[in-house]
Amino acid sequence: PYFSELLRQRTRFTNFGVIGLDGQVLCSGISRLGRKMPNLADRDYFKRSLAQKGFVLGNFQQGRISGQPTIVVSTALRDSAGMPWAVLFASLKLSSLISASDAISPISGTG
Repeated sequence: PYFSELLRQRTRFTNFGVIGLDGQVLCSGISRLGRKMPNLADRDYFKRSLAQKGFVLGNFQQGRISGQPTIVVSTALRDSAGMPWAVLFASLKLSSLISASDAISPISGTG
């Protein structure tokens, strides 16, 4: 429920969720209504989040849950010893990046 509500408030994103160490999606802002969530263990952002500390910016991809073109930002959730126990992700709509770049126009008459 929390991630679903967050999606309604943050329209630049296609999904928020948590992935277990085995790559299985534990929770998601998008409900699949009786269908099994995909395994994301092969995703580059997932592997890199487990291997390094801090935030990871993924590559362009088609979201397996949302079906939309996205770029994922993720980080491992770690215990007090620094060991990862899950990966938190936010999938940014590619269209929101394009519309944001359109809003930035070069200053004319410079250079």
